[in-house]
Amino acid sequence: MNPSPSGERTAYHDVYMAMEVLIERFGSQKEAVAALGKSVEGAKRLADSKRHIERKGRTPPPPGDPIALATQAIRAYERHLIIERGRRDE
Repeated sequence: MNPSPSGERTAYHDVYMAMEVLIERFGSQKEAVAALGKSVEGAKRLADSKRHIERKGRTPPPPGDPIALATQAIRAYERHLIIERGRRDE
C-alpha cells in the first residue's frame, strides 16, 4: 500500500496513523470521539482524503487542516492522561 498517490510518505499519512493509534487505544472510533472530541474523526477523515487521488463522484471532505485537527486530538489525549493519572493518585 502506498501512503500517498505518489508513493511518498507524507505528513497526512502520519496524521492518519496517529489517529488510528488513538482510536485503537480507546477501542473504537466512537469511544475515542467520546473521550477526545470530534477532532479525532475529522483529522482521520481529512488526512485520508489528502492521501488519495480525488475521484469523480466521491463526496469531498469538509474543509479543514488535518494537522491542526490532529494537534487538537493529541492535546485532548494529553489532558485525558493527566486526568486519569490524577484519579489514580487520589
